This record gives sequence, C-alpha cells and structure tokens, in this order.
Amino acid sequence: MHILLAYGEGNLTKKLKAALAQGGHQAAVLPEGDPPRARYDIIFQLAHDPARTAEGTRLLLNKAHRDRSRLFLVGWRLEDRLYDEAFRFAQTLTEESLKKGEVEAVILNLGRLFGPGIPVQDSGALGHLISEFSQGNLLTLYGGGEDRDYYLYADDAVAGLVQALNQAKSSESYALAPSVPITSEAAAKLLYELGGGRHEIVFHRGLAAAAEKEKVPGKPLPDFQIKTPFHEGIVAILKTAPAAPRTIGGRLPKFRAPLLKLPRLKVAFRKPPRRLVIALVSTLIIFSPVIYLGANAGWGALQLQRAKTLLAQGEFTQASKAVESAAGSLARFGRIIAPARPLAEAVQAAAELAGQSETFTTALENLVKSRRGEAITPQSEEDFRELAAAFSSTQDRFALAWLEIQQEDSRLWQPLRTALEPLLEEGLRAARFGEAIARDLSEILGYKGERSYLLFFQNSAELWPGGGFVGALANLTLENGRIKALEFYDAYDFSQYYTKAGVWARNISLDPDFSQDAKGFMEIFERATGVQTDGAVGIDLRFAQGLLEITGPLELPDFEETVTAENFFEVTTAEVEKDFFPGSTKKKRFLEALGEAITAKLFSIEQGKYTEVGRLAWDELQSHNLLLYLGSSAANQAVAESGFGGLIEDSAGDYLLALTHNAGTKGTVWVTREFAYQVFNSDREGNLRGELSITWHNNGLESWPAGTYEDLFRVLVPTSSQLVKAELEDEDVTAKIRRREEHGKTSFEYRVKIDSGTAKTLTLTYDLPESLNLGNLSFYRLLVQKQAGAYGDRFRFTFEKPLDYEIGGTAQTDGEEDLQMDGDNLIFEGSLEKDLKLEVEIKER
Repeated sequence: MHILLAYGEGNLTKKLKAALAQGGHQAAVLPEGDPPRARYDIIFQLAHDPARTAEGTRLLLNKAHRDRSRLFLVGWRLEDRLYDEAFRFAQTLTEESLKKGEVEAVILNLGRLFGPGIPVQDSGALGHLISEFSQGNLLTLYGGGEDRDYYLYADDAVAGLVQALNQAKSSESYALAPSVPITSEAAAKLLYELGGGRHEIVFHRGLAAAAEKEKVPGKPLPDFQIKTPFHEGIVAILKTAPAAPRTIGGRLPKFRAPLLKLPRLKVAFRKPPRRLVIALVSTLIIFSPVIYLGANAGWGALQLQRAKTLLAQGEFTQASKAVESAAGSLARFGRIIAPARPLAEAVQAAAELAGQSETFTTALENLVKSRRGEAITPQSEEDFRELAAAFSSTQDRFALAWLEIQQEDSRLWQPLRTALEPLLEEGLRAARFGEAIARDLSEILGYKGERSYLLFFQNSAELWPGGGFVGALANLTLENGRIKALEFYDAYDFSQYYTKAGVWARNISLDPDFSQDAKGFMEIFERATGVQTDGAVGIDLRFAQGLLEITGPLELPDFEETVTAENFFEVTTAEVEKDFFPGSTKKKRFLEALGEAITAKLFSIEQGKYTEVGRLAWDELQSHNLLLYLGSSAANQAVAESGFGGLIEDSAGDYLLALTHNAGTKGTVWVTREFAYQVFNSDREGNLRGELSITWHNNGLESWPAGTYEDLFRVLVPTSSQLVKAELEDEDVTAKIRRREEHGKTSFEYRVKIDSGTAKTLTLTYDLPESLNLGNLSFYRLLVQKQAGAYGDRFRFTFEKPLDYEIGGTAQTDGEEDLQMDGDNLIFEGSLEKDLKLEVEIKER
C-alpha cells in the first residue's frame, strides 16, 4: 500500500517508515505544508505540534475524502494544554466527517512515549528523571513520588501503528498503551539500581507532584502486546545518548484586553426625494450583509467599552453581562468574517470568567470586613470549585482562539493576529495560574484550618540577590476567610538565629531563589517564636509604592509624615536607616506603623479599584517585585511553573542572571545598570563565546544615603562555561574573579566599587559549553532572568552571524520588537522589566 506519514516527530516517523518498508509498503513523509496531490491508500496524522494538529487534520480529512483514503489520527500524551485542545479539535473534525460518511478514519491514542531519540520533554516524569540521572547524582521526586503514567516504548508504538493497519476498524478509537501504569518512585528506584547506587533519591515536598494521569482513552487493539520491558527500554536510552537538559515553558507577554474604538459620526438628515428613497432601499437590500456585519461588530465594540467602564467601577455582574453581549455580537460577526472568531472566543472566555468574579470580590471583602471587625460572608468549597471551573473553561477558549489565529495567514488580517497572539498567550498563562489558585483557595484562606503566612517587606534601596533586604516582616494568620491576626517584627529581632544548614537570619536573602529564602526564614521564625507558618510573600517596596498610586497618600501621625508614591523611598529610607543602631526601636516602630498603614489601605480598597490592584499585583508578580511561596500546597506548583517564586530556571540553551548585592549604602535607587551581551563564533570548530559587559552608573551624591556604591556582583551562566578574560575598565582582573557552581549554573563573582557621580564597566569573556557548539544547534536560545527587586536595567544583545551561516530570530518580551538585523548581525535592545527569551535560527548556507 501507498502510505503518507504526515507532520510527525522525526525519530518516530523514521522508525515507522522503516517498519512499513519491511512489510512491503511504500511510505512517503510530509514534514510540513499542504498535502501532496499524489493519492495514498493510508494517511497517518502524526502531528504533535498544536497548529499542525488542528489545521493539518482539516487538510488531511479533505484529502482523504477526495482520494477515498483511510485516515489514522494518532494522539500523543504530552504535558501541553494547547496540544490537548488542538487534538480535541482534530478529533471532533474527524468524528463529524465519520458521521457524514465522508471518510474512513481510526483514532489511535498512544501512551507516554519513551526510548532512544524521543525528546525527554515528551517522556514526562520519566524524561525528567533520566535527564537528572545523566547530569548529576540526584533523582528528584515531587510530592511522594506516587504520580503514575502509562509508558510506551517507541518500538512498541511503531509495531502497534503497523498492526493497526489490518486490525483497527473504522470509526473506532484504540489505546496503544500498557495496561499497568508506572509510578515515578518505581522509575527512580530502577534508575538508582542501574546507576549502582551512586544517585540519591530526593523527595521534594515543597512542590506537589503532577496530577495522576488518566488511563489512555480507547479500547485495546486486538493482539497488541508490549514486547519491551520497562527496564530494558530505560537501559536502551542510557546506552545510546544521555538525556537533554530539562526545559521550562516560555514567558508570555503582558495581558491587556483589546478594545475597539468607534468613531463618532455626525450626520445631518433632510427629507429626501421619493426616487432617492427607492434607491436607498435598494442599496440597503444589496448591502444588508455588510450592514449586518457592521452592526454586530459595532455593537460588540460598544459593549466591550461599556464593560471596561463597569469593571473600573467595580460593577462585576453588569460588566459580565456586557462582555457576554459583546461575545454574542462578535460571534455572529465571526460566522462570516473568519478572523473575527478568535476575538469572539477570547471575549466569551472573559465573559465566563467575569460571571464568577463575585467569588473573588467576596473573598477580598471578607478580608477587609474582618480587619474592621465586621461580619463576613462565609464561602463554600463549591464557590471555589465553580471559580476553578470558570478558569478551566477560559483556558479552553483561549487555546481554541490561539489555534484559530495560527491558521489565519492573510496579510489583511496580520495586524489583528499580531495584536491578539500575545494577549491570548498571556491570557492562557493567567488562566492556568488562576485555576490552580482557585482550586486551593479554600485552604489558602483558612477554611480547612488556620493558615499562617510570613510577609517579608523587602527594601529594594538595598538590593540583595534574593530581592530587597528584609528589614521587617509580619505574620498574617487567616481562619475561615477572615484575618485572625497580623503581627509585625523587626528582622534584627532574629539576628541571633540561624537555619539547620548554618545560614544566619541576616543572610537569608543571599540566595536568588525565593523559595529557599522563604523556607529558611520560616524555619528561623518557628525556632524563635514557636509558630509554624505555611508560606511566605515577598513584598518589594515598589509594590507598596504602586499601591499608593492607586489608593492615594497615607498618614503616619506618630512620625508626622505624609507618605505618597512620590516621596515613598525618600521617607522610608530616612526614617528606617538614619540614626539607626542595633537595639533601637525606631526602625521597628516606623516599619510597623508603615506596614499597618499599608495593610489598612490594602484592606479598605473600594470595590471600584479592585481591578487596578489586581493589575498591579499581576505586573509585579511577572517583574519579581512580588514573590510567592505557598509551602507544600498544590498551588505552589503553579507558582513555580509561572515563575512567581524566584526559581532559577533550567535552560537547555544559553542563560544569564545578573545579581547585585548592595554591600554598603542604601543607594541602589540611585544606581542604574546597563548590560551588553555579545555572542560570536570564536574558532573554526564552531564553538561559541560570550562577552558580557556590565556598566554601573552611580547617580547619587557623596552624602548619605548614597555615596560610594559597593556591589558584591555575581552572574549565573550555563554550567561548564569557562572564563577567558575579565576587565574592569582597562584593568585585567581575571585572577580576581571567583568561580563556583550553584543552582546548576556556573557563577562568576567580583566586588566592584563605584564612586558617586561616576560609572564603571566590568567585561567578562567566557567560552560557552560544548552543548552550544554550532554543530549541535539549529536554534540558539537565550534565557535572561530578571533579578527580584531590580529596576530600570537596560539590556542589549548582539548575535554575530557565523561565517557560512544564515540567521534570523525572535524575542519574547512585553511591548518590545523582535531581534533586528544590523548589517549581518542580529541585535535586541530593551528594558529588562521581566524575564526575557531570545531565539536565533541558524542555517548553514
């Protein structure tokens, strides 16, 4: 038979083609694009890219119908919500074609694939463990290691696909998977044995394990058997090649709902002649479809504008109705104008979520009322389940809208796609995070027992690697949705305490990973007070400053101060640090008064300002000026995945995290940093070299609180990077650079001093690891993480075009343009307000 293998992953497609050839079949491979005109007896849809899954299935169904071919739709088991939505879409298209009798089709659902050549990210928890096995001596299990999955060896998957040609019946759905799942703990123990006991199995209780996987859908394929034992499959992987480093999903741009502005029309009417009336009526009949579209689009835009106004006023119920009305109008518009459908889906998603907004507002109002001593409105578990369901539905609609907009490649609608794509991507991210928080909200708010959280007030005027220096903290206790207690402390009260690992309380913020800082101080707090806490929130002073911009100034009568957004840092620095000495109570009294006043502001916000505060919190979470650690709760997994916990991310490509440690004055607010990073091919062997320049501008005065700025600077780069040279201005300081390993990265460290009114530049030149050799790359990827609490940094990136190569690239940022060509090189320049991802495609000529 003539068989077409469409849109598949390269390694599995090659194996399947070879197996079909052994059976006497002729197979052709379609990696991308439209199906060929040639006729095929069998078509395999093997895509696991969301866009190719959705749009590719539509194209292949049309071809199967036209050529009377038999279609096999293959489903993958991936941790990719977009793919899951795309496959459901493809499955629905296939089932509709089957009902109409247009095609013969079979659905084949694969278990979790593993084996040589299968990307580790496609192998789920097992891939993660194999990657750790190859890279170090730890095997990390999340939760209790009880999560399980149905692992299918790649060769067995290929055998099952070939077997399905003769045994699968049309219109049926089959499962190609083992009948018994494997737990992550069992996989880790097997790897431990294979490694001869040199690895240590670590249970990471701080992050919950992924939800248990459901059984692979579909009935068993007759006579299909698993021939490769699980342990033999793992051995085969380890013999061929070590797993690639783990990766964490991309950063997504800022979410703002798109609004359409309608022009105001001013038309003066006069009584027309009868002939003109007849002509106008005829014109209306002819152009009625256009008028229908215009009316629906216009009404939709009008309702969106009305919803925006209602949201600003805190009228969430009325706003929900307006958004739902807009969604209906845009949906009718989208039936004829296809590119409008994604916008309709997005608006409908917003409508569904707005309908559940009362759950959030009630929770906030309960906190406000309890702080005032007023009665609250108790909430039930069902309230939070419905909110989580609304977030889940929102994800589905955003995913569908994203898929539809990927299919629209007309130049006419390109501006709409450009505007919607980043909004939908961040909408997905926000909905995922919202669902996870909503599912745990009853526990977070203390409905399942008292919950206690530490609030760290981080002073970004004294920037440390983990954010601003923690000068004060508070213990917030919640019970049954109300504030039970709120107590403030001076951080110096804990200076004589240290963790079991020997880290003193004052040095907690030296770790750039907030989750580690939080766990350390929670341990110290329990040792000092006997109070066990369940999580922590890092609140940078810039968040407090932004809050004052929304709520207005606050009064501190005991200190005769009026604190505004404009003088916030000046007043805080003067009152907290000037004339301070250990043992004095001024600092504690001021910070307690300030914290109490800010808390009072926060818990007395008018409902009309909830949206602004929510927007501020979301922005600050993305900028790492608001940090979360929710202990062992399931919601903390979402915190880590969203990058809201200061986690040092794994990166398969290049990596940068520049860390300032202010070791002198409180002058960080007067210092700006500029980063220039250049990557180039350093030799004929294809090795890449990085050159990072950091320029400090000390714009402060000689007097306190500015003066000479001292920075115990360090930068994290890919592990195994080798320092070539270091220069401070014209001085060679290579021998003074300290090199060490931390968080799976290589760290270069140097102490630099910058006098007031001057600038200094440190340049580090280093060879990137062998994994980033041009011979191993189709794409060069760079992840730049922003330091918590840092503000105003500028970043410039240059990728020099290697000889005999072509390059092109993209940047994933908020409001910035993609990488631009500058001669033969690619450059990017922008502000480092949040994490940044850059990607350069590399092709040999």
